[in-house]
Amino acid sequence: MFHKKNIIIIGGGINGLSAALELTRRPFSFLCRRVTVVDGDKELGGLARHADYCYGLPRNTRSQLLWGGFRLGKKMTSIVLGDDNDSVLLRPTRGGTKYIGLDNDLVRNHRLLEKKMKKYIKIWQKIVSHAPPKFEGDRRDFPNLIRAGLAFKLMSKKSQYDFLKIIAQNGDDIFNEHLGEGQSQALTSLWNFHSTHGSGLYATHSGTIPALWSRQAFGKNLGLTAYALDPEKLFRAFERVLKRRGVVIETGKKVAEITSEFRNQQQCVTGVKLAGGKTIAADIVLSTLAPHRTIQLVGAREFDGELVRRTHHVRGRGLVAHMTITTKQQPKIIANQKKSPTRIVITGGRQQLESQFLDSKYDSYPSQFPIAMTWRHDKLFLQIFNQPLRVKQNANQVKKIVLDQLKTYLPDLDPQKVELTLPDDMADYGGGDDYREAGNPAFPKAHPAAWHHADLTLDQLWAWRPINGVASGASVGFSHYRTPIDNLYVGGAACHPGGDIHGMAGILAARTILKTARKISNNKK
Repeated sequence: MFHKKNIIIIGGGINGLSAALELTRRPFSFLCRRVTVVDGDKELGGLARHADYCYGLPRNTRSQLLWGGFRLGKKMTSIVLGDDNDSVLLRPTRGGTKYIGLDNDLVRNHRLLEKKMKKYIKIWQKIVSHAPPKFEGDRRDFPNLIRAGLAFKLMSKKSQYDFLKIIAQNGDDIFNEHLGEGQSQALTSLWNFHSTHGSGLYATHSGTIPALWSRQAFGKNLGLTAYALDPEKLFRAFERVLKRRGVVIETGKKVAEITSEFRNQQQCVTGVKLAGGKTIAADIVLSTLAPHRTIQLVGAREFDGELVRRTHHVRGRGLVAHMTITTKQQPKIIANQKKSPTRIVITGGRQQLESQFLDSKYDSYPSQFPIAMTWRHDKLFLQIFNQPLRVKQNANQVKKIVLDQLKTYLPDLDPQKVELTLPDDMADYGGGDDYREAGNPAFPKAHPAAWHHADLTLDQLWAWRPINGVASGASVGFSHYRTPIDNLYVGGAACHPGGDIHGMAGILAARTILKTARKISNNKK
């Protein structure tokens, strides 16, 4: 007898909604599966609701959201404010980017760097657009890997060496090598800003080039280009399209437990229990929460002890606060760009960027923060990076530092109202715990308010994301969207290829479900 599968997606962020979009993409998919999205917040979007720009969306997502009336925003003019009046303006044009404030030699070097990045990311795009191979003899995993290998093989020996050197080197070394040490602190620090963007990488501030490629792989152009994003329009379009496809969206209903039972010599998921006590039966559950939070919902006793321990040691700090400033008029620096959407990035230069990161790393507030800001709906929206998290967070101190900083860079700004959301305030978006309680002296490395849930470091990339492990059996390591619990899948920002505003982790998790989900009807009692 035909059995219609009930699929529950925990989390209404960019990955959860992208997974629901993928699961219902084919015509008449509603006949064979019923998809429900459950989110504890009253609005869809999760952490992505605080985003003001993105690097690009996957092609399938863009085309499907057109039916919901959503179009990706225009490319933004980026104004980079460094130290010692070192500022750069990057204005998008039809032919590329116009640089204002740079000498011709530096512009030429920068274009060569972007050209090289675009050449090499074509290989990386083949890696981040597909699930990583499980290395367990499944031949279906290897065609994409073979295509990436052929693209690498067809390069010259010099390009092959250069490609491997870029992957292995620290990002800051690459930027300085191509742009010239000390020529433009603003431009080099902007590359460093893009390479970390929401991560806390512990050793030094600068991230790795694969992290940058993973984050920007779905844009039309790699480099310093970003697209203006209206998150409200984005998630309204998601909601409209999904409801047309019969997806049930339950907001304001927090999941208290993922239920399971022992069936046919295998622990198997049976549904979810909400905070109010209501239980929703399910054949398949997809969690987009932080890995340790997913384990908590199921119960640590159901998992291998080593897996639980390693999950708690995933490196991923939530370093970003969000501020909204209501003001009577646009700052002149933004108004001068006329109708072009504008992003201002305050970096303070390479040395100051590194110093700010080290202050955060060693648990103190810096004198200035790296800030990215945009103007939308008559308000100024700020992303404030490098928040220290092992000390008690102080909203008043953050506000004072930021407003004093803005007096220097935007002297005509007249704040009327200031609203601040600290990383701990955003913990619920990742399904995580509130770390402000005094009874919790140890701060875990994996913070649920982190944009990526797991930092994009070389040991937490691709098949090893967020922790390495085989794809099947009792010791499955969350690396391939599956868990030791039968029909419990994971597809959040901790999974390959990472977080940010693209939702590819959710899409790849949904494809894994469609390929590997067992026939539930055969397991029913």
